[in-house]
Amino acid sequence: MPFSFKDNWVRCDGASSCPCPNHLGPEWRLPLVFPDTINDHPSLRHVANGNECPTSDDEDVINKSIPALEAQLQTTMAASEKLMRLQTATRFELFKIEREVEDMLAHQRKLSRALRRRKKIKAPIRRLPVEILTHIFLIAVLPFPSTMRFPRIPDEDIELAILTRVCRKWSRVVFKSPILWRRLSFKVNRSRFQSNDAPEVVSFLRRVKYSAQMDLHVELTCERLDDYYNKRSELPPILLSLLERICPRIRYLGLRLSSLMIHSLYPLRGSFNSLDEVYTYQGRTGIVPIELFNEAPKLVVYETNDGVSNSVGIPWNQLQRHSALFCANIDVVFESLEAATNLRVGIYSFTDASQTPLRPVLDAITCTSLLYLKVYVGRSAHLDKNAHPLRQLFAQCVFPALRRLHVGTDGTWSPKRERDTPETFHAILLCLQRSGCQLTKFTYDHGPVAPADVCEFFRTQHSLSWILLSGISSGLNDEALESLWVRPGQADVWAPNLTSLVLEGDLEFDAVNFAAMVDSRWCVAPLSRIHVHWHDVHDKPRDDYSSDSESDSDDDADLKAKKARWGSEGAILEQEFEDLEDLGLDLYICTEGCESLVENLDESK
Repeated sequence: MPFSFKDNWVRCDGASSCPCPNHLGPEWRLPLVFPDTINDHPSLRHVANGNECPTSDDEDVINKSIPALEAQLQTTMAASEKLMRLQTATRFELFKIEREVEDMLAHQRKLSRALRRRKKIKAPIRRLPVEILTHIFLIAVLPFPSTMRFPRIPDEDIELAILTRVCRKWSRVVFKSPILWRRLSFKVNRSRFQSNDAPEVVSFLRRVKYSAQMDLHVELTCERLDDYYNKRSELPPILLSLLERICPRIRYLGLRLSSLMIHSLYPLRGSFNSLDEVYTYQGRTGIVPIELFNEAPKLVVYETNDGVSNSVGIPWNQLQRHSALFCANIDVVFESLEAATNLRVGIYSFTDASQTPLRPVLDAITCTSLLYLKVYVGRSAHLDKNAHPLRQLFAQCVFPALRRLHVGTDGTWSPKRERDTPETFHAILLCLQRSGCQLTKFTYDHGPVAPADVCEFFRTQHSLSWILLSGISSGLNDEALESLWVRPGQADVWAPNLTSLVLEGDLEFDAVNFAAMVDSRWCVAPLSRIHVHWHDVHDKPRDDYSSDSESDSDDDADLKAKKARWGSEGAILEQEFEDLEDLGLDLYICTEGCESLVENLDESK
C-alpha cells in the first residue's frame, strides 16, 4: 500500500464552523510491506540455512530483490524523519496550547475577582445603619453576662482588633461604639496586675477609655482552681485601685473568686451606685460572710452557685430576682423567700437530701410578689422522704401571685433512676389551692402523679394555657382525660384557656380517647399545640453500668413490648389528628429515642 502523509499540516486558528480539516491532528498511514519482499525466497532457503555456494540462479534472484529492499528502506527512513519532525512540531504546539490555557485561566480568575469586588460594593451590609452594625459586633464579641455564666473567657481585645482591620468604616464604628468596650472580663491570680504596664492593666484602661461613660459589666474569675482555697490569694492592689476608679459605673458584677479575694473588695462597699446585678461563686468551702452590697441602691438581681443565701450582704427588700443553685439546705431558700419581700423570680436547686434536715412547721412564708418559681433537685435529693426539700418548700410557703411554676430534676440521668413519689405533686397541688394563685404555665418533670390530683389540678387552674408533664406514668389516664372533655351544653369547662399540652414518658392513656378529648374541645377551648413523646427512663445505652444479664434480657423484652404499644398509639394519634393539622394544630408525635422535651422545648411559644 502506498504511503500517505500530510506534510503541510498546520494548526487552524479559525472558528469551530471552519471547514478546514486541520482542526485535528494530521493523518498518516504506514505502508504495508509484502512478506516476500523481506523474507528469503523459497528457492534460497537451502543457501540461507547452510554454507553451500549459491548457484547462478540464486544470484539472479538475490540481485533482483536487493534494489526493491533498498527502495523500501529509503522510503521508510524518509517517513520516519517526517514523523519525528511532526512529533517535535506537535510538542511545541501542545506547549503553546498549555501556555495559552494557563493564561486564559489566570485571566478568568482576574475577571472573577473583579466581578466579586464590584458585587461587594453593592452588598447590603455596606448600607447597614451604624446602629445595626454595632449590634452585630456586640453579638460577636460580648456574650451577655446574664445568660452565660463564666464560660471560657475570650480575648475580646483580639476580636475587636480583627473587626477594626476589615475596613475603615468598621474601624470607625468599633472605636465610636462605647457599648463594645463596656465588658471587662479578666482572670485573676498572683502573677497578674503586678505593674502599671502589665497587659491586663493596659487592656483594662483601654476598655475604660473607649467605653466613655457607659455602665460597665465586670467579670473576675480565678485562673486556677487552687486559688479558691488558697488563704493567701488576695486581689492585686493595682486591680483594686482600678476597680475603685470605675466602681460607680459598674452595672453587672460577676465574682468567681475565693472568699478572701471577695473580702478584698470591702473598701468599695459604698461605691456601687449603679450596680443592679451580682453573680458570685466562692467554691462552696471556706466562705466567710461579708457585708459588701448592702448599700447598693439599685441592686435587684442576685445569683449564686455556691448554695449560700447571703454571703456577700444583699439588700433583700429591693431584690426582684434570686437564683441559688446547689443548695444543700432548705433553710437557704426559706431565708431568701422570707427576706425578699419584692421578689418576682426565684430559681433554686437542691443537691442531696441527706444534707437537708427536717424543718419544723412554722408560720407560712407568703411571697406576695413572686411570679415565676423554678425548683429542681439532684438525682438523689428525693430519696429521703422525711426531709424532702420540695415537699417542705410547698408545705411552708404561699404564692398568691404565682403565674409560672417549673418543677424538675437537674437533668442528670442515672441507670434505674428512681423517680419521685406522687406525694410531691400532691403537696404542690395543696400549695396552689392554699395560695389561690392561677398558673399560666406549668412544668412538672419529677415523677408519677395520682390521676385524682391531675383532675383536681385541671379543675382549679382556670388560667392555665401551657403545661408539660414528664414521667408522670399513669397520672394522665383515661379517667384524667375524662375531666378535660367538653360536652354540648357544658357550662363549667376545666382549664378553658389551655392551648398547649406537652406529655412525655411511659404514657398509659388510650389514644382513641385522647383524640376524642381533643376533638371535643376544638370548638370551645381548642388545643393548638400537642406534643406527645413516649419514652422510658431505662431507654438508655448500657455501656456505663453493669447489671445481671437475666434482668437485662427481661428489661429489653419489656421495653420492646412498650415500644410496640407506643408505635401503635402514635399511629392512631397521627391518623386522628390529620384533619386538625390542616386547621392549624401544632402536632408532634415521637415514639423513638429518650431525649427529654423539657430542656429542648421553648415554653415561650
